[in-house]
Amino acid sequence: MMLLLRGNITAIEDSIRNMNEKNKIAIVTTARSDFNTVKPLAESLLRAGFDCGLIVGGMHFLETKGFSKNEIIKTGIPIFAELDFFCDDPNMTPSLFLEGLSKCQSLAAKKLKILNLDLLVITGDRLENIPIMMSALLYQIKMLHVCGGDETKGSLDNIARNLMSNFATYHCVSMLEHQQKLISLGVKQDRVVITGDPGIDELHNTEIIEKEALRRKLGINTQNFCILIYHPETNPYHYNLNSILSGLEIYSTTNTVLYVEPNIDPSDVTVSRGPIGENFSYIANLEPSLFYNALHYCDFIIGNSSAGIWESPSFGTPAINIGSRQDGRKRNRNIIDVESYDPDQIRLAIGTQLSRGKYKNLKNHFGDGSASKQILEVIKGI
Repeated sequence: MMLLLRGNITAIEDSIRNMNEKNKIAIVTTARSDFNTVKPLAESLLRAGFDCGLIVGGMHFLETKGFSKNEIIKTGIPIFAELDFFCDDPNMTPSLFLEGLSKCQSLAAKKLKILNLDLLVITGDRLENIPIMMSALLYQIKMLHVCGGDETKGSLDNIARNLMSNFATYHCVSMLEHQQKLISLGVKQDRVVITGDPGIDELHNTEIIEKEALRRKLGINTQNFCILIYHPETNPYHYNLNSILSGLEIYSTTNTVLYVEPNIDPSDVTVSRGPIGENFSYIANLEPSLFYNALHYCDFIIGNSSAGIWESPSFGTPAINIGSRQDGRKRNRNIIDVESYDPDQIRLAIGTQLSRGKYKNLKNHFGDGSASKQILEVIKGI
């Protein structure tokens, strides 16, 4: 009788222990751009009691990109693993990029083997995420892909994004069109949930400071400014910053151009870095809160960054998208596309946006600020 009673007590203790045992979830961030999406989701999971942490890698360790790992540390979100695999070379040739991916594969295999994860969450479309997902696949770790189903025809990210969706079992997407895209690729409809992009949550959570305070922080000496972010096009390889600078020549005589260091991408050209002209303010890495404040106050954002497509509508900020890198993404009415690199066409677009000013009553197609809460509910059901 005592043995039977003791057995029941042991079973109850085991049951309570299992109930209190937290699911271990890692979220991957390998670029400055994806951390805006990762941060609010990680914070939401931690508040809900999950054993959640980050796998930090890639661009976050590069001095030329502002060593953004420091910004991650400041958030206090636990870091489960570090994957330092890229060399800090200003000319990131396809060969050098592949060497980095090879090193990433080796590091990810070792780290994931000992982490004992219940779920791996990966966002977006970075090529360097694929080796990490390959390791998770072979270790039979469940994977959730956030922000799949999007389209960027002028970038290799488009292919990477679709591959990442094929690796994952569960999917949280930004809009109906993205859900339909994944279903067309063979993903089961009940595995794709429309939640919005958590990066828009971070934007909604950002405190807007006074414009003068922002100008002091960023070293902007003129009253008005614009943001320039221009990445190499990778499908096919193409880089033509000089034409954009020519288009900006008149504006930059009396206003500041805030030039933000581009992403690390495979390319066959040397990407311009550092100060590139008078009234150009160069920043290697702009932390999210300052970036969103700058996006709020700037006259316009120009280049080919996804920020011009995804985030700018939330502020009603005029955007000028150059080239084909963002082809296929859903546009809002604050965006003017200049497919060619003709400086005259760029000047015309700048003049048009300056005359229009801020756009009012825009609905952001990519989210309403509640994505993290919705993804949390999806994860609870996995």
